[in-house]
Amino acid sequence: MKIRSGEWMHSLIRFDLSDIPAGATILEADLALWSIRQSNESALDVNVHEVTTPWSETEATWSQARSG
Repeated sequence: MKIRSGEWMHSLIRFDLSDIPAGATILEADLALWSIRQSNESALDVNVHEVTTPWSETEATWSQARSG
């Protein structure tokens, strides 16, 4: 995926949380993302947002969580 100034890219990332016991309290979580190639030394800002609506991996778009 190429990301250049003015070209916004969006991704959905799902995490399998089934091993976390029901009722557990999560006190801290870390997410680390790395770029494997960069054409210049400019900073790359990344925003992370929680998705609160169930979504389909094969149907989700930026404007809808699933078909229909």
